Amino acid sequence: FQTTSTSRSSSGAPDLIEVSNGTLTVKDSGSGGRIVYSGSGNYTGACLYAAGGKIKIESGTLSSNVSAPVYIGGGDVEITGGTFQNTKSGNAITMNSGRLRMSGGEVASGSLTVEKKDADVALTGGTFAQIKTSDGAVKDVLGSGYSYRKSSTGGTGACFFKQMLEHYKATGLMDEEHMLLTSPAIAGKSLPIEFSIAAGAYKGLRGKIR
Repeated sequence: FQTTSTSRSSSGAPDLIEVSNGTLTVKDSGSGGRIVYSGSGNYTGACLYAAGGKIKIESGTLSSNVSAPVYIGGGDVEITGGTFQNTKSGNAITMNSGRLRMSGGEVASGSLTVEKKDADVALTGGTFAQIKTSDGAVKDVLGSGYSYRKSSTGGTGACFFKQMLEHYKATGLMDEEHMLLTSPAIAGKSLPIEFSIAAGAYKGLRGKIR
């Protein structure tokens, strides 16, 4: 990767980091680590531009006041943590082409924007101030077996109901065949609200919860 790149933007401003091959891991070695793009104009470069190779973002904050701090134009990108901010408004993560897998992290301001209908995207975690797709079908960017729920802070979070159901099956709280609550197992117990979210989101649920 390189810390300056040839310009992709009409403003002539380069990206801070461009990855075209090899492997890069972004990880905050302490606390409060940040990659910040500060500029002016309608569009400049990104904090991190993925053109190829493999990128894993584990932690830290990537922030820009002019454009998307993360632009994916190729390669394989995995996001397991970190905070993404577009303080001007607009995209915080732009997915144009390549592959994106996101299991954690927070799009705190701005949006995760998927520009192509057939983009290779799977969201299985994380919280999002906003998600945008080219055709408006945000359900299509979810990983298999996942759904959305509204978080307590008003953003959109991935609800891991599939894993929740597996957990409750293993602990005997759910019936294996019908995925129903088993009365003896829950006698005298109070269930967390996540269970209700999980059970309600599960499309294969049959019969009545008792």
